[in-house]
Amino acid sequence: MAEEGLDPRRRALDVFLQIKSRLDELEEKLGKEHSEYVSEVRKKLRTRSRNMPELMIDLGLAPTLTFCLAKASKDNLNKACILMDDGVDSFISSIKSGDKLSVEDLSYALYAYVILKYLKELGIRRNGERIAVDARKVDSIYELLKALTRGTTLLNLLTPYLTEFKKLCEAEFPSER
Repeated sequence: MAEEGLDPRRRALDVFLQIKSRLDELEEKLGKEHSEYVSEVRKKLRTRSRNMPELMIDLGLAPTLTFCLAKASKDNLNKACILMDDGVDSFISSIKSGDKLSVEDLSYALYAYVILKYLKELGIRRNGERIAVDARKVDSIYELLKALTRGTTLLNLLTPYLTEFKKLCEAEFPSER
């Protein structure tokens, strides 16, 4: 089911530091007039990191991932991927003038990115074949969702990763209150 040698806590630290770095850079590039936007993204992402693992336990991994994807939308998930994989300049260019990516949408998209990134690293298989998880390709996500409906083993693998990510968000990002 999963590749050997993946340390979930280390992977969580890696993705957290990547997100933190991108948000810091985004805040710097957008300037003081938009610093509140980035601050709110941090707060919302912290909230996502606290609430989504409980939702996974209650509903399961596939329904929770579907919920995140519905809240974020395919287009916003793609923008989150651009931010994380291509950098801040590409992210800023991807937002058309007049478009506004809400704080809420970006926080759900970033959290879905966190989950999808680790699932890709785990090497999910369906019918013996590895699923090519690509957060930018909706068909790939649908194939993943089909595989996720078949058990709870992945939830057990994700728990230490998402718990560590939550702790890092709580330590670094401000609360919404």
